[in-house]
Parts: sequence; C-alpha cells; structure tokens
Amino acid sequence: DSVPSQRFRDYSNDFSNDPLNYIGGVVIKADDGSVVINYPEQHIKNGVEKNKSTSLRFKKIVRIAKNIKVKMEQQNITSAKKISSFLIESLLWNVPNEIYKRYSSYSFIFDDVVQYLHSNISNIIYFKEINGIKFISDDGTERLEICRSFITDLQRFYEFDMDK
Repeated sequence: DSVPSQRFRDYSNDFSNDPLNYIGGVVIKADDGSVVINYPEQHIKNGVEKNKSTSLRFKKIVRIAKNIKVKMEQQNITSAKKISSFLIESLLWNVPNEIYKRYSSYSFIFDDVVQYLHSNISNIIYFKEINGIKFISDDGTERLEICRSFITDLQRFYEFDMDK
C-alpha cells in the first residue's frame, strides 16, 4: 500500500532559529480531513536499535504478539480487533531491554513482557510511540483505552492459552 504524504518539519524545539534544526516527518491527510503526522525514519531507526539492544528478540516478540492478536480476533475479542499492529509494536518498544534479555526462551520472555505491560497499565499514558517522539496518548484517550483493554485481554488470553 502507498499513502500520499508531504514532508513535515517540526521546529518546536529549535530555540536558535536554525533552519536546519528540525525533526523530519510526514503529514498524511486522511479522507475525513484530519491530519496525521508520523515519523517513519525515527520509527525504523528506533526499531533497529531496540532489536540490536535486545539481542534480536524485540522483533520476534512483536511478531509473536501480532500472531496472538490474530488468534484473539478469531475468538471475537473486541480489543484485538481495535488495536493496530503499530500500537502493539509501540507498546512492546516501551518494555525495558532487560526483560527481553532475561531468558533465552521466547515463551518466558513473552510472559515477562505481558506481565510488565499489565503491571504498568496505568503508566501507558507516559509510553511513547516507537518513533520516540509522540506519546501513545497524543491521539486521544481512545487509543489509551484500546491499549489498556488489549493488555488486559492479552494477559487473560495468554494465560488461558498456556494452561491448555
């Protein structure tokens, strides 16, 4: 898929009026007229850094979470239908690197990641998107509620799935 976009420059942290001191992004105008600002270059850079810092476990755990999301959707779990892949990846990006490196078993790592998210569910308001610039909550409280519901449902679903 491709989406028409325009280059965006954020000068909000430039206090020296330097025309070269900006954060680059893209602006996407949605069909409903709303404007979305994204930072794909930072997203890619931060994802690569996180993956390297976690001994290549971050991307694998993200893939596992997205696969479990599909299973949850098949079970008609509403939160799984509402959450985007981008939000899942952003939530997992906020999990400390040490949690990804604690075990070699992906099952144990995933369990710790889910436990971390669940125990920090009230702090999600401070979580950033994987671009490291925008807060997950910047686009409104609806995104926060989607994230919180998904984390709660993910923990239940994962515990149930593991008990089988």
